[in-house]
Amino acid sequence: MKLNQSVRTYVENRPRYTGFSFEKLFPDVLFPAESEHNKLKASQARDLLSKMLVIDASKRISVEEALQHPYINVWYDP
Repeated sequence: MKLNQSVRTYVENRPRYTGFSFEKLFPDVLFPAESEHNKLKASQARDLLSKMLVIDASKRISVEEALQHPYINVWYDP
């Protein structure tokens, strides 16, 4: 789904601000330090979040791709 042209124009004409890194937005302390799955890492969680939180749906990670992501696939059993 694409943005309505008036909404797109409004958003595109808003001031631009420097963003924050995912490391700053989602620091390691937000993720469990100990896990029954040694493969689970904060960096993997941030990577998945960065792929899910993409505004353009055509560039966003798909459900199928997300299920194969290292942070998720430890629980997924097709």
